[in-house]
Amino acid sequence: MVTLITICNSYRWHATRRSELENTTLRAFTGAAMLFGEGPISAKTVAEAAASVAVCGAYIIAAGQILKAGDEELLRAALRGNVSLMAAAERARARLYLLRGFQAGTPEDLKAVGAIVGTAVVWDGLIAPQL
Repeated sequence: MVTLITICNSYRWHATRRSELENTTLRAFTGAAMLFGEGPISAKTVAEAAASVAVCGAYIIAAGQILKAGDEELLRAALRGNVSLMAAAERARARLYLLRGFQAGTPEDLKAVGAIVGTAVVWDGLIAPQL
């Protein structure tokens, strides 16, 4: 028979394990901020930032991509543990590629995108959500 104490203890154990994972993610974001020169401590290389916060360099790069993408919802989801750091970085990377391509595109390129994708998709996907 399961008692309330068993349920509470198992919940605490899972909550502790989850906070350790969030702590790793938080340390990765701290290292990325150090790499970008934000805050009182800065790092010159990914390896230096990773050593300072005790996470691997891949986590620092992934956290940096999420910060550069500027998606606050994705950042919160990664910090809460709802989305893994690497999965969040994949989404952020796709957004960064899209933004870079759009910003670097010539008027002819943008016209071609509009013709291929269609004006309805451009209106419904890009313009209407901002209104």
